Amino acid sequence: MTSKSSSPCICFKTILKIYIIVSLYRLLNALILQTQFDPDEYWQTLEPAYCLAFRNRNCAYTWEWTRRRILSSSEEGTYTYADIGADINIGTNIDIVRHSWEWIQNALEGPVRSHVSILPTYWLFRILKYTKYDTTWMVARGPVLVNALLVAAPTDVATYYIA
Repeated sequence: MTSKSSSPCICFKTILKIYIIVSLYRLLNALILQTQFDPDEYWQTLEPAYCLAFRNRNCAYTWEWTRRRILSSSEEGTYTYADIGADINIGTNIDIVRHSWEWIQNALEGPVRSHVSILPTYWLFRILKYTKYDTTWMVARGPVLVNALLVAAPTDVATYYIA
């Protein structure tokens, strides 16, 4: 005789059904609401994604995107900017440790933001640009719809299963 587990079966079809229902709700919610809460991180992904997708050179990036380590030169009063991840010739184990430490120091003083966080919005803007659907409404509301599908709906599904 086999005993059955008392835990509910979490199968892919059930999760998919719940995700579709929640996504429809989140999309409808995003389309109906005329106001929205904008955390700082939301805008810090929109502008870099827009600038990269539409090749806009007149963007004012925040310090998280532009911060670079300043190295003093041998001449007094002149400074140069370090390129994070520059090519390094590694020979011995001591060189590996020394260059790893330099890389860590450069990373700590380099840009705070990663481009990974802006990829969904960037891809949306690129698709809109190439399909010629880059209207003001789509550029303004598209990221809200993407966030509804990629952030809010999966969070709702996870919360449902945790509860």
